[in-house]
Parts: sequence; structure tokens; C-alpha cells
Amino acid sequence: FAHDVTREASYALLSEPRRRLVHLQIAHALWTPDGRSAVDVLHHAALAGDHELAARASIVAGQRCLRVFAYGDARELSRRGLEHAAHLPDHSRLPLAVELYGLCTARPIGAELEEIAGHLDRLGQAASRAGLPEAAMRAFHLGAVVLFGAGDHARAFASSALAADAGRIAPSTTAAR
Repeated sequence: FAHDVTREASYALLSEPRRRLVHLQIAHALWTPDGRSAVDVLHHAALAGDHELAARASIVAGQRCLRVFAYGDARELSRRGLEHAAHLPDHSRLPLAVELYGLCTARPIGAELEEIAGHLDRLGQAASRAGLPEAAMRAFHLGAVVLFGAGDHARAFASSALAADAGRIAPSTTAAR
């Protein structure tokens, strides 16, 4: 729209279901394989109520932040993504939550270390119980990385062992990784 007032007036004429549909269409139109517009996709997916797309966009946007050392922004995108992931069933939520917490493993500070490691351990256990070995393996591996960085080598070793155990029942390509 050429002017904000025109945009706001047009937006006000739309019913709530129509607004959601328009935002969903915009989110899907903006989604690209390289994730250049991931923050915009997150915005429109959130307004559309598509929690899974919003969480996925948070992951992609957060990974882009990590590549440019914007750790604080990655943590904020993780938080936003976790809010959306909370609305999803376990089989969708758990793998997304693992990746979202993975955004916080770069440069955690102080009490964040223990908090992130605890969340990843709980996610790994839940993923194991839910029959999601790939998510369990990833959660335990990320937990081991955080614990090792914190200097807690014994717990890092235990978390690595859990990752290896989860990998044994994962598909062969995942287990090899």
C-alpha cells in the first residue's frame, strides 16, 4: 500500500478469518529454500495462527542469526518459536523444540547453561518415550555440547552416551551421523 492509512483502512475491512487466510498466503509466498525472509514468514505465520510454520521460520531465522554471530537475536527467535511449538502435538513439537533450544547452545552464559542442558535432557527423554529417536539423539548431543562447554565433562559424557543409544534405533542415515 502506498500509504499507511490506506493499508490500515483496507485491513480493518477484512474479517478475522479472512485476515488469517491472507497472512497465511503471504507467509507461504515469502517462504524460500534459503530462508532469506524467515523473519517475515514468522510474522505472517504467527498472525495466521500457523504455529508449525512459525516455529520452523524461527529456526531458520535463528540459524541465520548464528551465522552472523547475533546470539541474542537467535535466543529471542528461539523463545518466540518455542511459544508457537507449545501449541503442537508431541510428534511435531519435540523435534522443533530441540532445534529451537539448539539456537541457544552458542555462547550460553551463566545460569543459562544449566537451564538449556536441563531442557535438552527433558526433550531427549520425551522424544525417546514418543518414539522419535532422531529428535532424542539430537537433544542429547546438543546437551552434551552445552555441558562440555560448561566444563561438566562427566554429564557431557553421559549425555553423549544417551545420544549414541538413541542413534542405535534411529534410521541408518541418522545413526551414522
